[in-house]
Amino acid sequence: MHDEITLIPTDERYVGGNLKRKPKYDEARAVFARALSVGEREFFDASQAGFELEAKFQLWQWDYQDERRLSYQGREYEVVRQYRNDKNRMVELSCARVEGRTNGDV
Repeated sequence: MHDEITLIPTDERYVGGNLKRKPKYDEARAVFARALSVGEREFFDASQAGFELEAKFQLWQWDYQDERRLSYQGREYEVVRQYRNDKNRMVELSCARVEGRTNGDV
C-alpha cells in the first residue's frame, strides 16, 4: 500500500425525506491504501444506476470505519460501494467525485 487517502467521517440525517451528509473535516484521518482502476463492467453498472465511478481504493478493514467520504490527490470522493473481503482482510471502496471540493478545503 503506497498511496495515502484521507477518510472523512460524515454526520448523516434526513432533511425533507432526503439523506444529507455533512462532512466532519476536523475528524478526518489519513490511512494507507492502494489506488485501483474502476473496471469496465463496474463503471457501466454504476452509470446505469446514476453514478459515475471515478476511483477505487483498497485498504485494510481495520483502517475503515464506514466513512462515506475520502480525499485523494487533491480531490474529494463519495463512497458509492464498499466490498469487504474477509479472506485477505481488505475492503474495496468504489467512489464518485464530489464536485467543488479539494484537499485545500479540508
